[in-house]
Amino acid sequence: MAFRVARVVDAISRDDAVAKAMVMVRADPKAQGVAGKPAPELSVEHVVKVKARPAVKPGFMFFPD
Repeated sequence: MAFRVARVVDAISRDDAVAKAMVMVRADPKAQGVAGKPAPELSVEHVVKVKARPAVKPGFMFFPD
């Protein structure tokens, strides 16, 4: 299984935004590893600078890998 998730963070750079988003996702129980399985691989596909904080659904979208 794979998943997609969007997070909004306040950051001073792209690298800072990536780091903060990864911390948020890793802290979510849904992104934790399952006993006996390797921890999920996480990566960031897009970082977008916005002027106003957009509404983002907090959930995960799971799909077959």
